[in-house]
Amino acid sequence: MMTTTHIAIQGMSCSGCVNAVTNALESVDGVQKVDVSLDKNEAQVIYDEHVVTLDALRSAVEDAGYDVGA
Repeated sequence: MMTTTHIAIQGMSCSGCVNAVTNALESVDGVQKVDVSLDKNEAQVIYDEHVVTLDALRSAVEDAGYDVGA
């Protein structure tokens, strides 16, 4: 089943940051679509909840060097 979530991201300051977060999330198995907004400081992620957890998505963002907000 596909689920949509929004992840608040802190530390993005340019389009390079957006690309880094997008690539990090797209590399996670089970992710179908990623839309990262620099203006909103968040990522909208559509993913298969049977394949990947929200914690794994947050970890991917953190591993890319950014902080996940509440």
